[in-house]
Amino acid sequence: MGRLILTKVGQPSGRRQFVLLLGWGRWVDHNRLGAAQVASDRANFLCCALACFYFLLNPATMAAPGPKKVLVVHSFGTAAPPFTTHSKAFETELTEKIGERVDLDEVSLDMVRYAEEDDQAALVNYLAKRQAKWQPDLVVPVGSPAGVFVAQFRDRLFPAASILYCGMDRRRLPPGALEKNAAFIGENYVIPGFVEDILQIAPATTNIAVVLGASPVEQYWAAAFRKEFEPFTNKVGFTWLNQLSFDQMLDRVRKLPPHSFIFMVLLLRDATGVTHNANEALKRIHDVANAPMNGIFLSQMGMGIVGGRLYPDELEGIESARLAIRILHGEPASSFPPRILSALEPRYDWRELRRWKLSEARLPKGSVVQYREPTLWDHYKLWIIAGISLCVAQALLISGLIVNSVRRRLAEASLRESQERMKLAASAAQLGLWDWDMATDRVWVAGRNPGKSSLRDESHADYSRFMQAIHPDDRDSVARGVAKAMSGGGEYDDTHRMVMPDGRVRWIAARGRVEFDKEHKPLRMRGIAFDITERKQAEDRAEESERRFLEIANSAPVLIWASGTDKLCTFLNQTWLEFTGRTLEEEIGDGWTEAVHPDDLAQCMKVYEESFAARRSFTMEYRLRRHDGEYRWLSDHGVPRYDAKKAFLGYMGSCVDISEQRNATEEAERSREQLAHLTRVSTLGELGGSLAHELNQPLTAILSNAQAASRFLEQGPANMNEVREILKDIVEEDRRAGEIILRMRGMLKKEEVKMLPQDLNEIVREVQGLLRSELLIRNVTAITRLEPDLPQVRGDHVRLQQVLMNLIINACEAMGSMPRTARVITISTQALDEGIVQASVADTGPGFATENSTSMFEPFRTTKANGLGLGLPICRSIVESHGGQFRVSNGIKGGALIRFTLKVHEET
Repeated sequence: MGRLILTKVGQPSGRRQFVLLLGWGRWVDHNRLGAAQVASDRANFLCCALACFYFLLNPATMAAPGPKKVLVVHSFGTAAPPFTTHSKAFETELTEKIGERVDLDEVSLDMVRYAEEDDQAALVNYLAKRQAKWQPDLVVPVGSPAGVFVAQFRDRLFPAASILYCGMDRRRLPPGALEKNAAFIGENYVIPGFVEDILQIAPATTNIAVVLGASPVEQYWAAAFRKEFEPFTNKVGFTWLNQLSFDQMLDRVRKLPPHSFIFMVLLLRDATGVTHNANEALKRIHDVANAPMNGIFLSQMGMGIVGGRLYPDELEGIESARLAIRILHGEPASSFPPRILSALEPRYDWRELRRWKLSEARLPKGSVVQYREPTLWDHYKLWIIAGISLCVAQALLISGLIVNSVRRRLAEASLRESQERMKLAASAAQLGLWDWDMATDRVWVAGRNPGKSSLRDESHADYSRFMQAIHPDDRDSVARGVAKAMSGGGEYDDTHRMVMPDGRVRWIAARGRVEFDKEHKPLRMRGIAFDITERKQAEDRAEESERRFLEIANSAPVLIWASGTDKLCTFLNQTWLEFTGRTLEEEIGDGWTEAVHPDDLAQCMKVYEESFAARRSFTMEYRLRRHDGEYRWLSDHGVPRYDAKKAFLGYMGSCVDISEQRNATEEAERSREQLAHLTRVSTLGELGGSLAHELNQPLTAILSNAQAASRFLEQGPANMNEVREILKDIVEEDRRAGEIILRMRGMLKKEEVKMLPQDLNEIVREVQGLLRSELLIRNVTAITRLEPDLPQVRGDHVRLQQVLMNLIINACEAMGSMPRTARVITISTQALDEGIVQASVADTGPGFATENSTSMFEPFRTTKANGLGLGLPICRSIVESHGGQFRVSNGIKGGALIRFTLKVHEET
């Protein structure tokens, strides 16, 4: 045997040189060997030399390559299904099928908690340092937040790596994400299909509660699902739970109305910021819900969803791993077109179908039903087959012995047993059987046939006697029906009355068939009869009830209407038709909307349709055109209708003409506005002295500055800087006087109420500036505590000024008997919860004699010598017309405290 030795002997000129040493283990004497031995030695030498050169030239023998590096970027952490279902399947398939070592790393963005821009910047810096010494060959973002993040920062973080986007919807992939060495495998949700699946198995569904969280990715899907569900809003209502805490969601799904369904989209973080495991949340909802539930992903099967077209999240992870292996083995990522995984064929949970009584007959063709409990046949099929086979064999042997005897006995008893069975069946079904043999004119009756009790002597019953038992008024119709059956096709169907022996009259429904011979000659007539007296009486009562309802409805002095489940009007009483001067055919359906005032129609239909979808009562006001062309204001109140089984039937409502009431209200409002305007004028009249003093100050300053400028000019060349300063002072004082005049003018003008966004702090400052001289004259110190960044309120600027001015002047007058140093007014503003802003005026006077007494708000009731008694009533009226509340009390340290609230202005 030989040895192959590879040794390094030097590196001249930067190149490695190797010497191949071949030894044979013994000395070779060619002189002593034959020619064949020499040839064999030379062949061995050549093979060794070739093997050595292959060893030197093959790169794989020079240095073994390192493992492939793969970085998995999680969107929400490693315990956030369905994303973790995908990532676990991906990692398992990759490590088992790649056939070599893989250096697999993971990083979580935790976008549920850290979705802000500052958080992402910090995360980018962290990853840049983290990946500085470990650059992956392939980056796999799982979920849309991770996909968006990697697409945005890949040039900085992973400049040389291939990208495989997965676990996300195609519409969430950023534009241009696939342009540079990247591939995609994911879904493209057919969102309307989720509602179609629900209506397929539960067509009576009228409400779908949508479970969604409040994280940014869930907010995106909430908007997308709302838009895609719009075409179904005319069939079902949607209840969105994404603005609730999880406990509130659980409480809501416990109390869903009848015919509801729950649709679980995704729950990572609720509206209070608490994070959740979506699968655990699904199970908890399933445990308390009073309605069936559906989901999106195949991995949710068995956790409480009914099923349908589900998306294979685990399969998507496996397919992503197979694509990743091809990329790691050298295929360019950009060579793979984007791959969309569709929903699987419909599959359902048998346990949930059974729990919610959902029929399997409504399942789509080809559906797969899982978790079906095995039947007795499934458990013991072989035993049952063996037992049945044994019994059959024994039965065949026994029947062969007794068949002749049984045939004879059966033949004898066949007719008798058949008749008994017919009688028993007829009795059980509360039916009567009758048979008329026309050849013998014999009538036979059996079972619970009322006609039987009307025939006293059944043994001699014939057709004529049978006809005598029928009510005289119905005999002709019965005879015509029998004659028609005998001469025609043989079918008999008639309803008539029969007179019982005790004189009672019963309604009978009879059906029969005539038997003919070959020549179409009638032979006999057989049929059934059943008593329908109770049904006829119920129909008569229903007709009578409907007649009474129509009499009451048509005589009522209000307009009454009813609608069906399709929202279309089905009934309008005579009072409505007389009011509009139109026929029932013109008003039925949605024809009644033609008489609604065009300015009111949109809001009217909005209230009606929203209430209809939510199955709640409503009251709305709109104008309806009367028969003489005049529009009258109506108050319309509607309530939902249900039958005895709580099935929704539609709406019933009534309308009352409130035109006179509205006119009186508007007249009272105009009177209040005039009174408020007179009060403002009166108040400014009382402040005439202080306002004159307030105006006199800037006017005096303007005159003094003008005289000074004139003197400068008379003395010769004037200093222009001094003149400019004088002119600047004149402009400032003129502006100050102008603002005072504008405020007074606004208070004196009589304009319509304009509900606009207002800065309450600025209104306080304006009123304080207008009353500055009055406060100085009365020696009152005004302290303001205004909350910064106060939200704007909705109101009328001038009327809110009037409220504050009246309260401040009342406080000044109340402190007239107090020492000058003790006269302090505190004006405060602050934002309260639930969109409310509060303003308060507190003084250090004697306070109210009786807190919150209703007498202090009575008009013309005052404790002042020269007061009108209108200040507080007008202030409260203005505040309440703004939708706020007005409260008076005594302060903790004495004095009066008056507070009023206003609603925050909401953008529309």
